[in-house]
Amino acid sequence: MGTLPRLAPFYVSLLALSLMPGRSASSATIEWVDPSPSPPEASAPLPPRESPPRAAPEVSSQTQPAEKPPAPAQGSSRPPPAKPAPPGAPSATAVRLPAPEAPARPTGPEVSPLTTEAANFINAYWANVGGTGDQVLPYLGSIYAPIVNYYGKPATRESILTDKYSFIRRWPMRQTWVPLGAASPRISCDDATAECEITGVRDFDAVSPERGARSIGLVHYTYRVRFADGSAQIVAEESKVVSRE
Repeated sequence: MGTLPRLAPFYVSLLALSLMPGRSASSATIEWVDPSPSPPEASAPLPPRESPPRAAPEVSSQTQPAEKPPAPAQGSSRPPPAKPAPPGAPSATAVRLPAPEAPARPTGPEVSPLTTEAANFINAYWANVGGTGDQVLPYLGSIYAPIVNYYGKPATRESILTDKYSFIRRWPMRQTWVPLGAASPRISCDDATAECEITGVRDFDAVSPERGARSIGLVHYTYRVRFADGSAQIVAEESKVVSRE
């Protein structure tokens, strides 16, 4: 019995060596894996699952075509009823197409260069005053003198442009033309003052879609133009509506 205490440390060391893991040739380590791990928590809710798109219904080849409007009875010359115009629209019964316009040309045995220049001016004037305000006002600002005899009273160029701007806004759609069979504008010039008076008549047709208004008639006009330093400037203006429709 005396040898048991002496052998106790030896058996304890042997037991410890038997419990240590052995090293194989590949030095692999054994790791324990949980066979049923719990799913990780989502950091954000998932979007709803989309259902597959439905197929479009097949169109039958026997679909009936859209119904056509009834044809007028044979032997009838009456046109189909017209669609009603929207409220406020100007009447289309007063529309008149302008006749092809010939440019003004001075006539007479002795035509001075000043008269020819006046004819060219009035042709350019009527070709430029039928556009929008952005187009017309810069042009008008270049052909009016600083002070003008405007309908019998002196007026500044700025006040005239303000008056023209108000007229363009009131009648945004405008056109004028020489009446069919009317004579060319009458031009009389004074070489001493380099001024010409131009008188004539024009048919006019002005429309305001916003107000549902229309103005049609004949206007008689008179312009006095001064030609100096290679430019033309209106120094007097007068016009009067002589007839309306």
